[in-house]
Amino acid sequence: MEWMQELELVLASSSPRRIALMRTMGFRFEVISADIDEDAFSHLEPYRQAMEIAEAKAKHVLTHHDIGRRWVLAADTIVVLKDRVLGKPGDKRTAYRMLAALSGQKHTVISGVVIYCEGKYYRFHEATEVLFRPLVHEEIEYYLEKYRPYDKAGAYGIQDWIGLTKIASIRGSYTNVVGLPTEKVYTFLQQLWQVHRSPLP
Repeated sequence: MEWMQELELVLASSSPRRIALMRTMGFRFEVISADIDEDAFSHLEPYRQAMEIAEAKAKHVLTHHDIGRRWVLAADTIVVLKDRVLGKPGDKRTAYRMLAALSGQKHTVISGVVIYCEGKYYRFHEATEVLFRPLVHEEIEYYLEKYRPYDKAGAYGIQDWIGLTKIASIRGSYTNVVGLPTEKVYTFLQQLWQVHRSPLP
């Protein structure tokens, strides 16, 4: 496990969920937020949208910061309901509409992940199927008032109240729904390390 301590990594995200997941896995990293216009990618089909946003985040960090020979990890997670991408609602009215649409329905959570390593971009994605139980008006109002999930794709966080009470089933990676497919991230970084070894001279 020494490779995890030797790997120097930049996480191109200020998401508290991704930071917590990476720390729980045991990685050491610097957080550098990537300020990009995600709406500029809204015309793309869902899988490509997630991948292109993740790559744009990585490129933003590489363009605006001196990272030396460190690797960069960037990710983007989107919620897709019947071919419609549900982004971050931003306000209560939009969040209510999203949750009402998700009520009793099956949707897909897609994460695009990009790792910049030794001058190359490596890409992969993960998809998880999530089924919501029906939500009534009072439950949606309670959730929005108490948790204010306006910065979360699809207007919900599976790790909080709604995940404990209203998720009927999950098919695929749970951590992907939180915001980062940790098993794939760990395995991919480990494989890259075995190929490149330490990026330091």
